[in-house]
Amino acid sequence: MTNNNTSPANVNSPNPINAESGQNQTPQLYTTRQVATLLRITPRRVRAYSRLMAGTRHTRNGFRLFTPGQLDQISDILFMKTHKFSTAEIKKLLSLGHSPASKAFLNTRKHQFRQEIVELQECIDFIERKEEIFDDPSRP
Repeated sequence: MTNNNTSPANVNSPNPINAESGQNQTPQLYTTRQVATLLRITPRRVRAYSRLMAGTRHTRNGFRLFTPGQLDQISDILFMKTHKFSTAEIKKLLSLGHSPASKAFLNTRKHQFRQEIVELQECIDFIERKEEIFDDPSRP
């Protein structure tokens, strides 16, 4: 899940798949800067989020390289960090991969979010009742 309309295919990668010859030289990989540009975040944030993921590749010079799947993972991390998931929850979810435990974890969080929506709606209803009192000209 990426948070913008930019596709990884729009970036020149260090090791692209050779589509013209039909030969796969190596999987398409992205540098930290390319990932940052695609996701509209800083390279520092890319590096921080990559520490939450397993299997990040490095060049001989120590530069990180990311697969399209890892690009999606970083996008997911970005979404979760901005939407009330703790770092511990993100680590747990990433470690579970696509498993029944991962689905159960997400289902639990979905129910928690739905409960928060109910509680927030109660707060909105309370505020609206109070606003009616302030707007009533017959009340001192």
